Amino acid sequence: MATLASLGDLALDIVPLEALGFEEEWAFARHAVIEGKPVLQFTGAALRTVELAIRLHHAFTDPAADLAALRALAATHQAQELRYADGTVEGRFVLAKIAHRVLETTPEGRALHMTAQLSLTEDAAETNTSARQPVATGAVSNRAPETDVGADPASVSLTAVIRSGP
Repeated sequence: MATLASLGDLALDIVPLEALGFEEEWAFARHAVIEGKPVLQFTGAALRTVELAIRLHHAFTDPAADLAALRALAATHQAQELRYADGTVEGRFVLAKIAHRVLETTPEGRALHMTAQLSLTEDAAETNTSARQPVATGAVSNRAPETDVGADPASVSLTAVIRSGP
């Protein structure tokens, strides 16, 4: 199977992915003014999130073992590099949330087929180490940050298999 991406040592293999979504936000402080509407001050970019919806099926993987590998990765509480198969690095992310649903089991209750939703949160610790500039008292700006507008990757329809290893 071809690898779609890796999060640290955990590889995401294409089988097709259910969904892959990205979210970016920018933070603004709201300041009240006398006899007027409040004004906004841009305070910085919020942490990015990546949402993955994956399918784990016994025909191509061991769903219980893959879920255990995801839980083990989340339990480390450590940011991992999210790298795509083409070598592009999305950044460093922590596995912040795992939600799964068992769709099919054996008569004994062993999971044969499940879906999982993974929520990755950006770790910006390395980018926040630069010196901060003090904010001047009364400095208020309602200017939005400049951004590049690209294609919306949130509607990619592909199911992924997770395997440990490089």
